Amino acid sequence: MKNEYYDIIEEYYRPLAEEFGLKLVYLEEQDPREGNPFLLVGKDFVIYFYTFDFVYMYYYEKNENGDYHRRDIANLIALSCTNRERAKVSRNLDDSKRIERFLILHALTLQNYWKSLLMGDRHWIAEFKRCRWNSERVEIDQDMIKILKPYLH
Repeated sequence: MKNEYYDIIEEYYRPLAEEFGLKLVYLEEQDPREGNPFLLVGKDFVIYFYTFDFVYMYYYEKNENGDYHRRDIANLIALSCTNRERAKVSRNLDDSKRIERFLILHALTLQNYWKSLLMGDRHWIAEFKRCRWNSERVEIDQDMIKILKPYLH
């Protein structure tokens, strides 16, 4: 099944992938609550995106013990853009357009404010830990590990 937001992903995320040497991967939808899933895959990290009522973003890495680690980075990314940038997305939009605009906003915010993250630098994690909405998990379910395994060695 084609990703509902394929055109937006190709227009905004494909150039990000190319610029930062990442791989853009479309996934089959496994759960209707995790629609339109795709990945940006770096050398030793994966950013997992999906849509439901908004755009979800998770940063995955595998630590030296072989354990997978997940950070919910959607709030951190959203807090990085200006109120003016955010207002363009959230005003007077029906739900389908709102998700499209959030996909665009997240891509532009990654491009404009999070180049270091896309290059594989992990210094941003200290800022993430100070963010009051940070969310980290070490225990990852087996279905997700199956998805990540080919990309995180």
